[in-house]
Amino acid sequence: MISDARRINQILRSRGFFPSDFTLDLISEHLPPLQRTRFPPDFTRARKILPDIALPASFRGPVGLIVETRCHDNLAFVTQQVCNDLVLPVVLIHGSENRSFIKERLPDELKTTERLFLVELKTATLSLADYNGLFLLPKFWSSFESNDQVLVFQTDVVFCRNSPYRLSDFQDFAYIGSSWDRSRPVGLILDGGYGGVSLRDPRALTGLLNQFPANDWPGGEDGYFAFYADLMDLKLARPQDSDRFCTQDRFVGPSLAVHKPTRLSKAEREALLSYCPDVHRLFET
Repeated sequence: MISDARRINQILRSRGFFPSDFTLDLISEHLPPLQRTRFPPDFTRARKILPDIALPASFRGPVGLIVETRCHDNLAFVTQQVCNDLVLPVVLIHGSENRSFIKERLPDELKTTERLFLVELKTATLSLADYNGLFLLPKFWSSFESNDQVLVFQTDVVFCRNSPYRLSDFQDFAYIGSSWDRSRPVGLILDGGYGGVSLRDPRALTGLLNQFPANDWPGGEDGYFAFYADLMDLKLARPQDSDRFCTQDRFVGPSLAVHKPTRLSKAEREALLSYCPDVHRLFET
């Protein structure tokens, strides 16, 4: 079954429209009723807590990005993996109460080599609605206009040291996330994968938000980008691409990363641990 985005794209093209002509009104004629999810984006609060972000000149090209306001035990480990194993500078957006924790846990080598840039939100805590709101603000992604790609990651991920894949293998995607159910909570069939671990083209995302304002989007930010990137003929991951990028809901073979593998069968867990031993950290937290 094709995604809802591809279906609507084909309908509009058959009527003589090109993607540059697409509008929210045109699209809404062919959308099923969207379901309001448990954590729809809170734009009012997102605008209130987001500071201006000015990345240093050394942060060009691909960068890692994590937004974390908690004092999470896995934060230092996964940040070091991205900095050292993937060789990416990392933008760490934190809360007003975990800055000291971050400075204590992260090694000095990261803090003194301009590979880590800290941004403090105007809040101590962050809800999922806040997170969705931040990621759906054009201002947020315009902060990364000098970056070709942004690798979004969270504390419940590990990158597999034995992976046959490299981040560069996925550099042509406008959006690719971890393997996930195509039937999304918002009520659409979508490709692209889960956004908790995802590689994104920030300029493309800013363009989508400008053409299709997310003010009335009732679901997660990753669903928004998966839908509109596919609708606009941007390169979006299909399920087999997501399987190679990041394992989540199923383990079918080697992947670059593993994210929140809680739904795997016992046999899949054992096979995954054999392939990527660091995954034990995710089963212990």
